[in-house]
Amino acid sequence: MNKRGIIFIFLVGIFVFILPNVNSDVISINSGGGTDIAVDFGGTIESFFFGGGSSTCMPTTCSALGYNCGDFSDGCNGTLSCGSCSAGNTCTSGICTPTGGGNNGGTSGGTTFTGTTVTPNIFVSPTEIKLDNMIAGEAQQVTITVTNNGTTTQNLQVNQKSLDKVVILGVASIDIAPGEVRKLDVTFVSLDAGNFAGTIYIGSQSIPVDLNVRTEKYLFDSNIIVLNKNYQIPVGSPLRTQVGLIPQGQGNQRTDVTLNYAIKDYTGKIYLTQSETLLITKAMNFGRNFQTGMLPLGNYTISLELIYPNGVAPSSAHFTVTSRSVGGTIASILLFLITGILVVSIMIVLVLIRLNRHR
Repeated sequence: MNKRGIIFIFLVGIFVFILPNVNSDVISINSGGGTDIAVDFGGTIESFFFGGGSSTCMPTTCSALGYNCGDFSDGCNGTLSCGSCSAGNTCTSGICTPTGGGNNGGTSGGTTFTGTTVTPNIFVSPTEIKLDNMIAGEAQQVTITVTNNGTTTQNLQVNQKSLDKVVILGVASIDIAPGEVRKLDVTFVSLDAGNFAGTIYIGSQSIPVDLNVRTEKYLFDSNIIVLNKNYQIPVGSPLRTQVGLIPQGQGNQRTDVTLNYAIKDYTGKIYLTQSETLLITKAMNFGRNFQTGMLPLGNYTISLELIYPNGVAPSSAHFTVTSRSVGGTIASILLFLITGILVVSIMIVLVLIRLNRHR
């Protein structure tokens, strides 16, 4: 092997092993289905191809999230410590609230949630409530079953959060004996169309509630679906959705509609809102992506309200923000190393073949 061959192999080796540390500015056009241009300064080539994070990730803060207690993700693979609550208070979704139930005279006969204490051996069913086809002004009833598998009688506070105008709980508390099964009839009704998300609490057990209320005579139907695997989004990754808009018996009539998107948790806190206007002439399906870097770990809904003249057609979907998988990161590193080794091996073989031909 002559000097040129040795130098060539040396340069190839440097290229392969230095590549992960080469900085670049990654430009994304039509990011999230819109017309914005997103520029990621200082990212690495490896990050661009294998989905790694950017070196310019800016962590969020407790004040930006509106939290005063608990530990949450900072959106950059770190952890935020937002403090702890004083005696007599409990940390609920990042906010210190008084411990113990209370009847604050919520509207529609409901009770506003003010915190709960831990109630062991109490089980409720269903574990979540989702009503997709409610009509404004019409009531729907759901039966909640409560079971006491413990050995003592329990007094359970019955509360709700963020459902003041749409739920009638009927009772503020229940006493349930050991082995007893109680059934609670909860009534949902709303005079307004739209999406409503909140939580019903039976003692320490929480039941997420997601309601989609439409106008009585509707011209359109809407649907939003989460495309991420198992509806789980690693912290900082985009939420991928598919939106469906379906005219109801309108033929080829042209109608301008407004689409209002919102990401919120089951305490009613809104983290993101987005809006767009479309001209609909027929059924449509398209994708929309949403950034989730501002979201702590937990459960959320992405809601869509299709607003047209004299009507609203809402829909929603559930998703969970999870921590990043260590296994996925290791797999990316191994894939990169294997690829580098293969490239170097192929280049060495090609160089040797070329030298042999010259000889």
